[in-house]
Amino acid sequence: MTRRRHNRAVDRLSEAAYWAVRLDSKDSGPADRAAFEAWRNAEDDNANAYDRVQRGLASVDRHSASPELTALGHQALAETATARWRWSAAAAVLLAVGAAILAIIPRDEADRRDPGAEAPAGPLVFDTAVGERSTVALSDESIVTLNTNSLLHAHFARDSNVRRVILVRGQAHFDVEPDPRPFEVIAENRRIVALGTAFDVRIDPTFGVQVTLLEGRVSVDEIESSTNADLAPERSSRRTELQPGEQFRSGSAAPAKVTPGDMERATSWREGRLVFRNDTLASAVQEINRYSFDKLYIDEHAELHDVRISGVFSTGSTRTFVKAVQTVHPIEARSVGPGHMELSWRDPDVGTDTAIEGS
Repeated sequence: MTRRRHNRAVDRLSEAAYWAVRLDSKDSGPADRAAFEAWRNAEDDNANAYDRVQRGLASVDRHSASPELTALGHQALAETATARWRWSAAAAVLLAVGAAILAIIPRDEADRRDPGAEAPAGPLVFDTAVGERSTVALSDESIVTLNTNSLLHAHFARDSNVRRVILVRGQAHFDVEPDPRPFEVIAENRRIVALGTAFDVRIDPTFGVQVTLLEGRVSVDEIESSTNADLAPERSSRRTELQPGEQFRSGSAAPAKVTPGDMERATSWREGRLVFRNDTLASAVQEINRYSFDKLYIDEHAELHDVRISGVFSTGSTRTFVKAVQTVHPIEARSVGPGHMELSWRDPDVGTDTAIEGS
């Protein structure tokens, strides 16, 4: 490897380490996420470098006392302290530690390829952590908003015949830019096809794929697999057409069906809100848990199955939700471990049909 290529590789790892630190900071916002996505998708090597940083940081406990790590950290800090990176001293030190960790872990096969070989083309990758939302613009100017713990692969460029994305996990809202090319979202064994419209797609372990149409028209096809980005149209079957205001659900426990959708419930997550309307306690807890590392559990008392929840809560407001439930219902909460809380029945003589509000 030439000195120029070596220096660029070091710079790239330093940039990746900076983003790992920045996105994990408390004051990181949507603008940071958008800038990070632009950087990561600018070159395949950027995405590879960021993956290496994440694996390296996962090993920090094991390597933190290494003299080699310390020396490499100081070297990386010195090499990356240029005018174009105006970071705080703390961020720069963490960047150096991250880059140093990468220097002592094995390199990927992808990083060992022939320096003169052309980088393989791949999808653009967009993801969010637990409790995070992110809005990104695709190459056709369509806008995608990702909900908590979601992963999306975009498999098209400006000259593609089909605008195809794969929702690997989680939930995404799509504002599709009008274009002669169809816009396809692959989610598990469903293909959602639109031209210019607004719709929401969610993958859930309980009810499978949920598609909510806000504007325009979409069709939902059953397909064989969601792992192939080159699925041919003739391999789809059981097409379902949706009209604005309708919601499609498919799952293993029940046949696929179309029903009138609750638009406020389906889209409130984009404003950081969760809307419950006479939901069971179990389903409300499952939804609250999506947005936080602090998890709620329910004991096996039969009375808890009859508790119903109505109200509006902020995403990630686990403690507020618990306080509201305790205020209205004979339920007590107790810690069962770090970040784990159990809800149990306290007084069977108190009713369970009162609405609760939270923030």
